[in-house]
Amino acid sequence: MKSWTRFPFVRYAVALAAGITAFILAETAHRMLWGLWAATGAISIFFLLKPVRTGRVRADLFRGVPALSFVFLGGWLLADARSERDDATHFQQFPGIDAYEAVLVSQPESRPTYFRVFAEVRRIHRAGTWQSVTGRVLLSLEKPIPRPRYGDVLLVQGAPQPAKGPLNPGEFDYRRYLRFQQVFHRDFVKFHRFRTIKNDPPWRIIDWACRANRHADSVLVARLGDRREYGVAKAVLLGVRDDLDADLMRAYSASGAIHVLSVSGLHVGILFLTLGFLLNFLKKRGRSGLWTVVVLKLLILWGYALLTGLSPAVLRSAAMFSLFTLAEAMQRPPSGYNVLFASAFGLLLFDPFLLASAGFQLSYLAVGGLMYLQPRIERWWLVENKPGRWLWKVTATALAAQVVTFPLAVYYFHQFPVYFLLVNPAVIGLAALVVPLGLGFLMFEWMPFVSDFLAELTRAAFWLLNEVAVQTERLPHAIWSNLHLTAAETLGVYGLMGSLLALFYTRKKSYAWVAAALAVTLSGYAVVRKEIQHRQNGLIIHQIPKHTALSWVDGNTLTVLADSEIVQRPRLLDYACAGFWAERGIRYMKLTRFDSLQRGGEVRIEAAEGGVFIAGFPRQPLVVIAQPLRQFYSQRSPLVALVRGQAGRWVFSIPENSAVVLDGSVTPRQAARWRERGQPVYATADRGAWIVGF
Repeated sequence: MKSWTRFPFVRYAVALAAGITAFILAETAHRMLWGLWAATGAISIFFLLKPVRTGRVRADLFRGVPALSFVFLGGWLLADARSERDDATHFQQFPGIDAYEAVLVSQPESRPTYFRVFAEVRRIHRAGTWQSVTGRVLLSLEKPIPRPRYGDVLLVQGAPQPAKGPLNPGEFDYRRYLRFQQVFHRDFVKFHRFRTIKNDPPWRIIDWACRANRHADSVLVARLGDRREYGVAKAVLLGVRDDLDADLMRAYSASGAIHVLSVSGLHVGILFLTLGFLLNFLKKRGRSGLWTVVVLKLLILWGYALLTGLSPAVLRSAAMFSLFTLAEAMQRPPSGYNVLFASAFGLLLFDPFLLASAGFQLSYLAVGGLMYLQPRIERWWLVENKPGRWLWKVTATALAAQVVTFPLAVYYFHQFPVYFLLVNPAVIGLAALVVPLGLGFLMFEWMPFVSDFLAELTRAAFWLLNEVAVQTERLPHAIWSNLHLTAAETLGVYGLMGSLLALFYTRKKSYAWVAAALAVTLSGYAVVRKEIQHRQNGLIIHQIPKHTALSWVDGNTLTVLADSEIVQRPRLLDYACAGFWAERGIRYMKLTRFDSLQRGGEVRIEAAEGGVFIAGFPRQPLVVIAQPLRQFYSQRSPLVALVRGQAGRWVFSIPENSAVVLDGSVTPRQAARWRERGQPVYATADRGAWIVGF
């Protein structure tokens, strides 16, 4: 095996990431760490300047352990220093805010009813005066308004509210996601609560990038025409998903090609290889030609980064390929692992909380897996003809990337594309076509006949890419859904994979014992969980804004009672419920509309009067009240009364010792009226889903 000394940045990046992880877990850094950090730094410098007269292994330990400890503690302290939660100048430290001034610091994302954008709060108004503050907030600006721009300065009435955690079990923790971006507050701003007073971009280079992105978007929308092709082209070339059709997104997800819709290392890598092919003739001109290639590559790579609005994924990849380019120019064969981990080290120094980003984790796992596994998989089969060799190389690339990322993808997204091995060669091949073709079209859009020709080719290429995804989704069992791995299981699976690889390439028995122990542990855990899931029985009243949905779980069978709109559009349940269903091992699901329930059906109706019925759910009788009443009588007590929709307009009494649950279809004003009348209620909008059983 290769010596660790050849890969210094691997060690340093791992130590830095470990220190950042320690802060994320501890959420604090004791003052004593500063002293330890200074001490390890001094020891590292001492051993660096003074030769160690001992064996080579012991000398490496004397030098390496203090240095890695220094980087580890530095990562911990860096994350603490970059955390703004306890900053004395943060606006959350000042109560009584009645207005604030904020500047938009990201490109707005368009949603059906609002624009979502990050803003930096500059000043707050409280107690009759304005004062300068710091801190960021996520704004949701209600439509209809003109599309906001980066650098717009807004005057907003009211105060930002702390971001809420997940209100349903298994739901994505958006508050945690925002916290890692140093955003702790949100504000849903109606159009009459704010006005734009000027445009004052904090960073001119980002303003130029946003302008370039908007111009390229206007070219695509004017020349591609069809919404499907335009939406995918905008996502693939510019990194903006605003105009992607939801059904098309699901098709790409089911086919295992969703990564194509996120501008990332794949796109920058394709551009890098295309530039290498087109500019190769310049290298024949000697040293001057080589540096010409380097300058052109760097300009075009970073120009593309500007075109995408300087998105983090493109910045990561542009930085990595820039290091490859410079190493090649200095005629020093670059170590792929050193370049990969050096780029990670630099990015984590710039923003330590990138480590918690799923995109960052998946990106570096995929590239590392390709570097290590792809050449080894490719050697499994030596193909003589060029087309077959290219096809096998692309297949090996897809297999290597999928193998190394699937545990983390299952952990985050709870699904696995079945036909990825068949589809990815076609997808990668088409991506290698559409990226340079689309960028060429944008570059030459000012030339009348050339731009027309390239526009037609680009539209046709994106149509073909869409068809591959759509037709794959229509295949039987195209996707395995409701998969679930805990964080411990995910680490265990990676440990098992690493042990098996080490066993295969070193033939050491110790790795076989480690792999066997991990396999037995993971299998035992899975068996115990399946047994628990087989016996589970419970009811959840979910919190879904403006809607009603109940999940009744019996073993691995799920019955969902929902309003008519959710039955027509079941994807409305995905965000709130999919994680919980995966966690509970659901395999069979039935979606039923409330008003279609009948006596003697699968969900038992014991009594029904107008908009009131009692269903035979476990533990306690459930009363669903959908119409306004003056008073509700029942001989069954205690019970759970779910008040939904129009029934929330009236406050009425129910039997003693019973619980009143107001779901997401009841407005906050109606819920407040219930509390004012002295009726104890459980409002899911405030306290999260109501859970009984399990």
